[in-house]
Amino acid sequence: MAVDLHMIGRGITRSRALIALPTPEDMVVLKTDVNCYGPQEPLYKGPVLDRDSEHSVTAAGSLCSTRETIGYVKHGGFSPQTGRGRGFGFVSCTALCKMIENNHILHQDDQRIGLIVLVRSNDSRQYRYASLNVSRL
Repeated sequence: MAVDLHMIGRGITRSRALIALPTPEDMVVLKTDVNCYGPQEPLYKGPVLDRDSEHSVTAAGSLCSTRETIGYVKHGGFSPQTGRGRGFGFVSCTALCKMIENNHILHQDDQRIGLIVLVRSNDSRQYRYASLNVSRL
């Protein structure tokens, strides 16, 4: 399913970034402090993967995630119109149902902000909070 992403607070979405489900603890942190950066992926201390022996050696941590990945960002960047990071991506329909079931909806000043997800670039361990809205194609 095609979705629009609007970053909450700091952060810019990048192409091929992961979209993940927040844990209940992540939602509690966000509801108490809307300006928090978001959770961080723990450092992976496993074996090193050799993607291409002639080029680079990459830590396996960039491929691992402790949170459930539900989709990816197709296009992302900074939006001068809104002054925040925005993106366009895809998530599974099953994941959308799970988000609604688990009440991953953020309200602020009696207004619904949207379904809350975590976005993480493949080369970073830092997740950022984003609101997700289903796109009309």
